Amino acid sequence: MKDRRTVFIPVVHRGGSEPRGVSQDRLIEIYTQPGGDDRRAEQKAWDLIAAPLRPKGGGLYHTAVTAAWMVHKLGIKRPVTGLYQLFNPKAWITKQRLHLAGTKGPSGWEMPGNVEGRSAELGVALVLFMGAGRSKARQIIATGVLGEQPQGIQNDDAEILPVASVSEKMNLVAALARQQRLPVTRESKELLFFTPLQCLVDGDTVAVATLPEVEELRKLRIKVIPVKSLGKAVKVLGAHKAGLLLMDRVWLVSVLMLVAALIGGGYYFPEFNLPAPPSLIAESKPRMQLFLIKDDSDARKQDINSVSALFPEEDRLRLLLSSHSSKFRYVLQIDGDGKATIYDVQKMMARGGVWENQKYEFEWEIEDATLSLTLLLLVTDSAFSPAERAKVEAGITNLGVDPVLPSDQSVQYLWIDNGWKEVPVQGAIALASMRSGPSSEVNNGRYLWPDKVRSVLLSIKGLHFHGRTISVW
Repeated sequence: MKDRRTVFIPVVHRGGSEPRGVSQDRLIEIYTQPGGDDRRAEQKAWDLIAAPLRPKGGGLYHTAVTAAWMVHKLGIKRPVTGLYQLFNPKAWITKQRLHLAGTKGPSGWEMPGNVEGRSAELGVALVLFMGAGRSKARQIIATGVLGEQPQGIQNDDAEILPVASVSEKMNLVAALARQQRLPVTRESKELLFFTPLQCLVDGDTVAVATLPEVEELRKLRIKVIPVKSLGKAVKVLGAHKAGLLLMDRVWLVSVLMLVAALIGGGYYFPEFNLPAPPSLIAESKPRMQLFLIKDDSDARKQDINSVSALFPEEDRLRLLLSSHSSKFRYVLQIDGDGKATIYDVQKMMARGGVWENQKYEFEWEIEDATLSLTLLLLVTDSAFSPAERAKVEAGITNLGVDPVLPSDQSVQYLWIDNGWKEVPVQGAIALASMRSGPSSEVNNGRYLWPDKVRSVLLSIKGLHFHGRTISVW
């Protein structure tokens, strides 16, 4: 297919328990192409871009979630004639779907198996950029881990971290090339192989360019390209600008027909309807459901509305978060002493240990020595930079007033619709109307703290939030 782009990801196993005569070393083939809605994935709150990898992709689904997050962070230039993308700026990535085509191995091993580690992150991120930018290169090879913002680079980017077994991965690729099982011939262009600048060898870092396998691959028309950052690799591929989507072409033709009709005056043109632009309003308002889990049993979840206080040694919390595919989500925790900490939901999900019951649901620990706990789901149009995150955390931590709830534990604070209100523990009827500004009744500082927190959050353009403040015994 014209819109399909493919990445081959080498995976090697050492010291495993594979059957005699069978090596689990293999080249995993993942491709991206435009896709439509997936009701089941939406109902399960799966990431729509990575959802097709869940049935047979081993650990690749979580890797793809991380990669898509990084691709969101870097962004891409919109084409001048991309009218549809003008109103739907994330369509270049949200319309893509990742698929597992199969695997290639010298021993005939064809099952994807469980993919451990994170070395597939670079390849998945690059194939998404290739699909969006309609890169000339239709197939590449890649191995590498995506890190944080590289030092000294101001534009949004992700460092490519060293990985192990790079020599073994190159030998695997070379073996498959000799067997003519890769899309490279004497007449074809070189197949690009992206790697980090350095690799790990016996605990030490070694420059990839100095490995003897690099020259061997060159003879097989496979060019190894060590890169420092994801942005550098995207530029090498020429995939830094989005191509036109089908809807861009539909809109462009519709607009040209409309202009021609207006200029033509008396000429007859058949009626047509310009597709309605997608809503510029958020998909839905943020919603965080909190459940109390007592002891070690998950059999019964108690809704937080009926909980007067939390007991750190006995209770656990479960968070169920609303899905916002084209936005960025964070969890803000504020302790009883007013300390604020922001957690990146996408990274928590992708690293494992928080994905449960096929939903955005995970466990939250209740710390000791605190009188209250505030948990808020933050939804933003753009990702927080490290500096922006630190600024929000410091702004709330340094308010100079601590959270105060009634000592009889009769109420909670409900944060909703970018305001807050008191609600009784046994029910959801508000004791006070929604607060939209500084409280006129300070009440010994009781209402001063939530008003100040609200002011800090509303100072962030495009941010919406939802959550609870609960007493801790």
